[in-house]
Amino acid sequence: DARSRRWHPLMIRWCIYLRHLSSSAYEAIRDSGCIRLPSQRTLRDYTHYVKTTVGFSAEVGRQLMERASMQTCPEREKYVVLVLDEMHIKEELVYDKQTGKMI
Repeated sequence: DARSRRWHPLMIRWCIYLRHLSSSAYEAIRDSGCIRLPSQRTLRDYTHYVKTTVGFSAEVGRQLMERASMQTCPEREKYVVLVLDEMHIKEELVYDKQTGKMI
């Protein structure tokens, strides 16, 4: 059964990268049948595991602090740059299906 397939983490990372380059090319390769690839829904589950909110996410902050633990990092990994980007979203009502609220 294809739904119970377990994907190797390197395969998932490669597929996410490939889909990032071109989702239509990813689907063309997947539909060709020459190589078995996970569905776009499976990839979405891997890339959307943190609930996004307006502003800086406490969960993302916690993960950053975990990874930047100075006690376990070698000297060369103690220099960190945090780059933030902003985006403007068209002003309309948006429905969040996870909470059932209008945003």
